[in-house]
Amino acid sequence: MGQSFDKNAEIAESNRKISQLEFVVNNWWIHPIKDKNKIIYFVAAFNVNDEDNDHNQLDNIGKSLGRIEEKQKVLHREVRHMQYEMSQLKHS
Repeated sequence: MGQSFDKNAEIAESNRKISQLEFVVNNWWIHPIKDKNKIIYFVAAFNVNDEDNDHNQLDNIGKSLGRIEEKQKVLHREVRHMQYEMSQLKHS
């Protein structure tokens, strides 16, 4: 019984440290640490599931960029076509 309590306490402490480090990393832009120039080591922990989620997000971003690129090509063709039509109107 005592072993499971110790293990749970250890896991809770680990999760708390991960949460605190994650807060610092995610909020680095608000300067959560003063005297950054005195930092020798900066340790960050990431959950394995977060890494998988990052890969999914990167895949989604890649797909979105592909769709944007296709839309951009279509719009570029439309602009060229409109330019051609305008030049034809000028010469008429």
